[in-house]
Formats: sequence, C-alpha cells, structure tokens
Amino acid sequence: MFSVLSLLIKPDGRVNQVGDNDNGRFFIFSPGNDPVCQSHMPGLGACFFKNAGLLIPSTTFSESRWVFPETAQSMESRFQAAPTTASGACADAGWYVFQNDQIHVQIVCGNKGKKSSGHAHNDKLSFCLQVGGDDILVDPGTYFYTSNLEARNRFRKTSSHNTVVVDGKEQNPFLPGAHFALPERTRAEVLQWKIDENGFEFEGSHRGYSPILHHRRILYSSSKKVMTIHDRFEGVKKPGKFEIVFQLAPGIQLLQEENAFLIQGQSGNSSLRIVSTAASEIQASEFSPSYGLLLPSRKIVFKREESRDFTHETVILLNS
Repeated sequence: MFSVLSLLIKPDGRVNQVGDNDNGRFFIFSPGNDPVCQSHMPGLGACFFKNAGLLIPSTTFSESRWVFPETAQSMESRFQAAPTTASGACADAGWYVFQNDQIHVQIVCGNKGKKSSGHAHNDKLSFCLQVGGDDILVDPGTYFYTSNLEARNRFRKTSSHNTVVVDGKEQNPFLPGAHFALPERTRAEVLQWKIDENGFEFEGSHRGYSPILHHRRILYSSSKKVMTIHDRFEGVKKPGKFEIVFQLAPGIQLLQEENAFLIQGQSGNSSLRIVSTAASEIQASEFSPSYGLLLPSRKIVFKREESRDFTHETVILLNS
C-alpha cells in the first residue's frame, strides 16, 4: 500500500480522486487537513516498517509523531537527506504514473474492480495532470452518493472525465436504480507502458463503444516539455460524433486562441497550451474537492464528426 502511495501522492501531498471518495477516515490527528491530502501516510509507513525508502518529498510527520514518536524523530532526520520521486504502474488497479520535477501524470486503464464495481467511474483512458504543483486536468470527484442520485451519476459519467465520448454514450451502462453497480463493457487493455529519464509512452484501448475500438497513445518528452495524445478509432462504419474532453481544475485562467487554449495554473507558476485543429468549445462543468462540496469549473471539448476510422491528435505544450 505504501509503495502504491509513493506513486499516487502528488508534489502537493494530495491524490487524484479516481473512482469514489467519501472522505471516510477513522483516526484524524490533524483536523482541518484537505481530505484528499495523504502526505502523512509515507511517514506512517516508513516508521511502521522502519524503511526510509518509503518517504517521498511531500511527506509530513505530524501524525507519525503521535503514533511512532521515537521512530518518527529518526525518520525525519533521514528524510532530509534525499527523498526521491517515483514513476511506475499499479497494473492490477489500472493506474499508470509518471512524475518528475515538472509534472505528475496519472493514467487510468484497467478493469473496474470486483463484482458490481460499485465505486468505479466511467474513466477508462482518462488521465490527470499536475504541472508545477498546480492541478490542471482533474478527475471531478464524487460529490454525493444516495442523497442525490442524479448527481451521483453526473460525476460517474464518461463526459466528466478526461477521455472520449462517442455519440453521447457511456463507456459502461448505468443500470436503473443501481447506483453502486457499473457492468463491465470496456474490456480496457494496456498495450504499452515505457518510462525513462526523458518521459513516458503509454498505449491502451477499450471496447466500451463496440463495435468501435478506442485506442489512446500518450507520449511525453521531458526535454521538449511536450505531451502528445493520439486517439485512434477503429470500426467506425457510420457517421458519429466524437468528443475529446479535458476537465479543468477550478480557479485556473483560460484563454481561447486559434486552434489552442492557453491555461495558467492557480498559483501562476505554471502555464501550458492545449492544441488541436478540431472544432472546440468551453463548457461549464463541476468539481467536488470533498464529499458533499461542489465548485464550478470548466472543461474543453474538441468535437469531431466522422464516418470512417480516424486518428485525432492533441498536443499539450508545457510552460508555453
């Protein structure tokens, strides 16, 4: 678990809300913290296993001092030496993570979980992106469970995630009255995952729009600070509508240019351009930072109407 967290925790100590999040936590030694902040966990793991290798740059020790007071002091001194960031895969969960001193990327591609997949969302081939400590592309969160069933599905649906919607359909169907079930239809598959000091290459596919196959390839070059996203669609036999969605974090600045969107992170320390030649629009959206809380946000949607197999390219230029 702690090795997985070393991948998932972003430089600001928080994790992406992939799937459901209800803020459930029994022991809270630091009240008032962001519910998705997990920076305390590596310290607890390092103290319990007496393994400083579990520490990451965003580690905090406020809770470790309560639970392991003597060990925590030792770990804090060793923490100041040289914590590192890690990239890798949690293949069983379908999470693929790349991080360095520029970005943190988490890609989702895998099965939805056991049996009814009650806490899964329609997020196959979606990804989250943080640049310079600023969330840019996000998972929208959960918001509500059964107290607001319409909102429950609104936050689970495909168009709320950074992936592609075909003809307004869901990747996996919502069953009437089954708000904690998501029947498996996507058969998501990872075809390639390669990482090195200069970036990563990811390839995956899913069949949620059968007979259409959605294949996504994401490449990132650290030296060029460029991410390229190729979405290929095979089995297109009739006219259809394809929407490539980019769900933005609240509070960022957004300017539409010709064939591009200029984005500046909330802190002002990061900027990027999302470039595509397809027709596009900015749509109102929503983000839930914590269970029961709602913030307004926006999303960029690129639109294609095609009647045969095609590939769509989106380019993200960092610090542009």
